[in-house]
Amino acid sequence: MRDADAILNVIPRDSGKSEGTEVGVREGEHLQKPMFTASEIEDVEAVIRWLDSLPDELDLSIGGPRASECPNAYEVTWLLLIAVLSKSRAEEQVD
Repeated sequence: MRDADAILNVIPRDSGKSEGTEVGVREGEHLQKPMFTASEIEDVEAVIRWLDSLPDELDLSIGGPRASECPNAYEVTWLLLIAVLSKSRAEEQVD
């Protein structure tokens, strides 16, 4: 996180309290990193707009609760990232 240029937090709506995630968000704020928090697959367009507002060639840190704190965290994160990458790649091919 310290060496990343920006931070994407994926925190599903039904996730419980995650001390590690909360520490990560506070640390990102302390480091004044650009941050965005997504909570569901419907956030794809917003994530893409946020990424498009950042410089090219950046190192992105992705964080959120672990599976023991939020059983569907992996699935939500996976689906969101696949959708973001697929949509971004499709848009690149159109340009």
